[in-house]
Amino acid sequence: MNNVLDMAEVIVVDKQRCHWKNGTCNCDCDCTSDTSTSCTGCKEVCPVEAISRNISVEIDRKKCILCGACIDACPFSAISKQHLIGISS
Repeated sequence: MNNVLDMAEVIVVDKQRCHWKNGTCNCDCDCTSDTSTSCTGCKEVCPVEAISRNISVEIDRKKCILCGACIDACPFSAISKQHLIGISS
């Protein structure tokens, strides 16, 4: 049996850098709810609605198309594209 190295790209949120914590935005803006219209962050720019903000920001990898709009929108550089490496047989 041959093992094959698999690589996948994913978008990830750095929970330390992200200002959305415990269900609210902790920066100096008036973004206080999940439906705030003042926030122009990651969730609002996602064209496929792959991002949710509940207790923390989560990205649904099944919906995400890796377009990078959320990376560009985040003013705190809390979102990045990373490569995951795994082994399959």
